[in-house]
Amino acid sequence: MTLYALLTLTAAFAQEEEPRSADPAEGAGAEITVEAQGPGVRAIDDPTSVTIIPIDERLSAAADLADVIETATGTTVVQLGGLGDLSAVSIRGSSLRQVQVYLDGVPLNPDGSAVVNLSELPLQAFSRVEVYRGNAPPSFAAAPMGGVINLVSQPGAPTPRARASVASYGTFQGGASGGASAARWGGRTELWLIAEGLSTQGDFDAFSDNATPYNNLDDRLGPRVNNQKAQVMTHARARYIGAAGRVTLVSSLLQRGEGLPGAVESPALRAHLNTTRHVGVLEAERCGEDAVGQARLFRTDRVERFDDRDDELATGGLYQESVFSTTGLLLNAALTPAPWLNPSLTLSGRVDGVTQTNLTSGVIDDPRRRLAGSAALALPMHLGDGVWELSPVLQGQAINTRALGVTPVTERPLVEEGEHLLLAFTPRLGASFQPTPWLALRANAGRFLRAPDFTELFGERGAVQGNPALTPERGVQADLGARVEWSPAWGGLWLDAAGFVNRAEDLIVLVQNAQRSSVPVNLGEARTVGAELALTLSVLDRLDSQTNLTWTRSESLVDRPELYMNQLPRVPVWELSQATSAQLTPALRIGHTWSYVDGNYWDATNFYEAAPRSIHGAFLRLSAPSVSAEISVLNLTNRITQVVDRSPTDPHDDALVVTPMTDFVGYPLAGRTLMFTLRWAPKGPEETP
Repeated sequence: MTLYALLTLTAAFAQEEEPRSADPAEGAGAEITVEAQGPGVRAIDDPTSVTIIPIDERLSAAADLADVIETATGTTVVQLGGLGDLSAVSIRGSSLRQVQVYLDGVPLNPDGSAVVNLSELPLQAFSRVEVYRGNAPPSFAAAPMGGVINLVSQPGAPTPRARASVASYGTFQGGASGGASAARWGGRTELWLIAEGLSTQGDFDAFSDNATPYNNLDDRLGPRVNNQKAQVMTHARARYIGAAGRVTLVSSLLQRGEGLPGAVESPALRAHLNTTRHVGVLEAERCGEDAVGQARLFRTDRVERFDDRDDELATGGLYQESVFSTTGLLLNAALTPAPWLNPSLTLSGRVDGVTQTNLTSGVIDDPRRRLAGSAALALPMHLGDGVWELSPVLQGQAINTRALGVTPVTERPLVEEGEHLLLAFTPRLGASFQPTPWLALRANAGRFLRAPDFTELFGERGAVQGNPALTPERGVQADLGARVEWSPAWGGLWLDAAGFVNRAEDLIVLVQNAQRSSVPVNLGEARTVGAELALTLSVLDRLDSQTNLTWTRSESLVDRPELYMNQLPRVPVWELSQATSAQLTPALRIGHTWSYVDGNYWDATNFYEAAPRSIHGAFLRLSAPSVSAEISVLNLTNRITQVVDRSPTDPHDDALVVTPMTDFVGYPLAGRTLMFTLRWAPKGPEETP
């Protein structure tokens, strides 16, 4: 997460199945269901609500991780600009922190401890993206209120690849990957490395009414200043595969520097943020005839240096370095004592820490630490010759707050049992019924929990002030759905439909005060109900079409007249995404994407309104052996403004005003973006997982 950037931006408002892989690293050892992946998909009876999106030739070269995740049903991607700008995801009306993001099964924000910036993660590093809505496999050792996104790296030792792109607004992208494999020490060793870079000025044209909606004379259209970005990411993996198992070592490093442009009405010219992130993993796996065991030791470090000494972002002139760290151990064992039973046990433990330094005064705050652990026993059962599938999960979570710092325990209702300990029971149950090979019915239910993170508890500087009296968010979720699969000789048709209901307690939101600072508070209860529909069509391996429709009704249940029964912030009623890709000739592929987002609100009082928007994209690719060239267009119609009510709470004022198209108040989205990409991918021997 670009931590202080996101917290400053939010200060303006209140708040599907593939057979079990032989590679336990792919999908974190979980049995998953590919939802509308394409021809060859067979098993549709797993109860988990999951969309799996392969990263392949059907995607545009201009697509990033946020674009891919947005094509999954039930997801809402929030963006703060164009290419390289901060983007994050909500699932089924959740908050951004309620979605946990994993890199090959390693949590980037364990227990929702941060908002993961998707623009920091280059799409080409991954072979597929798994989006779990609601219940997630117990091997993740998590019970997130929103869901889980797992990013799966390229498997095996792939052939060398390289790409280079040039795009609008001074944007350059490039990357290369390669690997090697050899027989050594009675087994096989594999090495794989990918490096990706991005640089952009980000100076797209943005509309501003100069914060005077009643005066049209000072409206202007001008470049987005101080929106430059530069980042480099490397991801390396070394692996030894023997007769009984394998050992894997992973190192993933990110370096990023960016300007923080501020709201379009009052741009920041010098505010800046530098980020360094490293993820290291040591993993050992042993596979027997009737048992699989996995041990994963991981360490994540993130250093953010935030510079707003000119107080352009209402931070009080903050110049600060924050060092976040997580050290964790994840153990997973699965057995097959009988053909119909596949129990597994997952144990996890970790230490989270943060140290903050005021770079102006040189004062270093006392380090804060928090211990967390969980245990999950899963008992998936295949009954009636596979007609019935039951997946009960008994999970408990524990958080020890003893080392959080000097704040008295009596001021932290986080403590529920003992002086420093929070215990929570978060059971889940999934079930499916497959009466025919082409139809499956599924149902899921469970309890979920998210404890407030360090910033919410103790971030008492600048635009956000901590609140040590916060209590954990809790929730209950349930869904009921059906999957239909039809595989005629000419292709395939897949349909997935579901309804869901979520209810949150002690929901944590940011509330702005009169000093332009925001304080996180437990707002109260909220309810979300909705329906999802996903339709996938594949014709003769030449045409692929994916359509997703989501309807969501969100309601605040807070017993305050100005909030009761209001629509939750940034949760649209209707969302539609449609992607079509066609291979017209062996050398020519074209594609089109369309996303529609219904009107929604930026604040809990439903005063600030975002109008409905419809955005198109397209690409054309010419391919020759080993080489391809592509022209891509984002926001094809150059939609950069929206028309909204000038005074939505005044029934006597029916005037309309023009405002920038945004996801956050005052942070505009980019207009038409052109990109040209060259890719080199020589054909090599078939890659093995």
